[in-house]
Amino acid sequence: MSKKTKQFKLHFYKLEMDETLFSSSKNKYTELIKLLRKVKKPDNVYSLNGYQSYVKPIKNKVFCFEKHRIDDFPSIGNLNNNIERDIELEEGESLIEKNYFYIDDKLGYIVYQEKNEGFRASTLSGYFRQLLGEKTNKVHIYQLLQTSAYERLLKYGYIKSMELSLATPTDNMLKEFGINLNSRILYKKDKRINVSIKVGLEKKESVAIDFIKNIHDIFQKHSNQVNSLKLRGSETKESNLDDINLAKDILQAQADVRIENNQIVEDDMIFDLEKAHRVHNDEVKELIKE
Repeated sequence: MSKKTKQFKLHFYKLEMDETLFSSSKNKYTELIKLLRKVKKPDNVYSLNGYQSYVKPIKNKVFCFEKHRIDDFPSIGNLNNNIERDIELEEGESLIEKNYFYIDDKLGYIVYQEKNEGFRASTLSGYFRQLLGEKTNKVHIYQLLQTSAYERLLKYGYIKSMELSLATPTDNMLKEFGINLNSRILYKKDKRINVSIKVGLEKKESVAIDFIKNIHDIFQKHSNQVNSLKLRGSETKESNLDDINLAKDILQAQADVRIENNQIVEDDMIFDLEKAHRVHNDEVKELIKE
């Protein structure tokens, strides 16, 4: 009998760290890896987005980002009858969701296993900041687009329309995209807010090239919360209109792992993360070179 397998998307993120961090070291990323492997519980357990978080070393440059849920559990139901029961945990126990990731210590990027129930990759930057004892934004994670998407975007001379869909945006994030909504709408307890915007221009109008560069920069900053960002434009006034969906044109790979006792086989995930890093390393190098 063949074992059950499951597929996960692996996305690539640039990890940027302020020069003042690990200032005495030539390689900040190596120092971060050392710190992640050195610090032990409970000193490396932090509260993030209402959950407890923890990064566990797995092998070499591979880690597991754990999301621990300690309250507000869903009920367990039976489809064959109307019986429901609560989830009961022992003292100190929690429900865990895991995201695995690989850190490249030469170019400074992350290969991250995406999983809906776990933490978004952008949350990892918040974990790193707490680990480093920094309250200011000295660590950032930006999602990487495919090379072809960069090339197409930079060729655009004319943008005729934009469609934007954001998942649980903050008020400041909306303002950066040029959207003004009162922040009290966005912070209702236990509500996930999604915002969709469509912008169209008259036939003879187009946006300036600075707008295109600005949208690109904002997308990279908030890419983990952008469900869709479609731009319709062309190189010249006479060119045929072309569509780019930046949220779809991201650099990605795939992990195909075995499942045993409802848990993924870690050796499979390690292999696929290392393979994705090896296969795409040259492309990433081109994308993030100065």
